[in-house]
Amino acid sequence: MQSLPGPDLRALPRLPFVQLLPARPLHRCPRSLDHPSHPAHPLTLLPTPTYPTRSFTCNACALHGKAYSFSCARCEFDLHLQCALMPSTKLVKNHPHQLQLIFDSPCRDESTEFECNICMKIVNKDQWLFYCGACDFGAHLGCTTDPKGRPGKDSRGGEEDEAGENDEEAEDPRQESERRIFEAERKLREQRNAHMLMLQALDNAADYVGPSYTRKYYHY
Repeated sequence: MQSLPGPDLRALPRLPFVQLLPARPLHRCPRSLDHPSHPAHPLTLLPTPTYPTRSFTCNACALHGKAYSFSCARCEFDLHLQCALMPSTKLVKNHPHQLQLIFDSPCRDESTEFECNICMKIVNKDQWLFYCGACDFGAHLGCTTDPKGRPGKDSRGGEEDEAGENDEEAEDPRQESERRIFEAERKLREQRNAHMLMLQALDNAADYVGPSYTRKYYHY
């Protein structure tokens, strides 16, 4: 069982961690995130999935997404915004103790399936959950936030998340505006970087001290 603290708060610019939940407004989210569930590489905030299908499967909740995500393209590792920014611990009304966020099944035996103690459905072995080790009590991420205890259309994953479960997927005017702001900022950064490279090339050319060349003219 892998159990680690939440994302490195020092990596989140400007705002305390709790103010980023539930990942709104989007333009205030960090552009990259060092997450303990994927220590090999930082995750990058993407406005749309880069896969040919233009969708991704969240490695935390196993539900599909079509909009913003934190992603590692090298490893094809993707998280919904609110899954990536989940707190490392949580209290729920169904249990008296604090639950800890874990990134895989608490069952040591791979042949044993873990049942969510809220919706009573099976939790995928590679799904995250909130868990109390002292009581062997655990629940889907969605079940700890949904008052009706719904992890999604299918607790085994693969279906689109229901409205409200991952509401950054819903398209609305504010969503579209934030997407345009994100894209405009990205293009501006690219233009600025290209401009700096051009200035550097000009500076290097000005510093050149090699032989000079004189054009020759021929008259007939």
